[in-house]
Amino acid sequence: DEVPKRSVVFSDMETSYRISAFAPVYVAAAPPAHVADTPANDPAGRRLAVIHYFATGKQKFLDRYHADWLVVDRRRFDVDPHWPLVYEDARFALYHRPA
Repeated sequence: DEVPKRSVVFSDMETSYRISAFAPVYVAAAPPAHVADTPANDPAGRRLAVIHYFATGKQKFLDRYHADWLVVDRRRFDVDPHWPLVYEDARFALYHRPA
C-alpha cells in the first residue's frame, strides 16, 4: 500500500488482477478477458510476456513494460530479478527497480 500511485507493477496474472483492485497502480498485464483487446493494450501479448518472464526470469520482459516493481508469488514461481527486495512475507516478495 506504499507503492507510489501510477507505478508500473509486473506480476503473474492472478496477482496482478488483485493488485489492480487494491492499489492505484498500472499492472503490466491483467487477465485478457478483463482488458480491452486493442493493439495498444495487446492483452494476449502481455499474457505471453508474463508467462515467459516467470519461466525464464529474463529482464527484457520487465524492461518492455517499464516495470518499476515486481511482485513474485514465491509459492508458484522462483525468479530473482537482482533488484532490491523491499518486502517479503511467507508468500510474496516485492522488488523495486534500482534507480
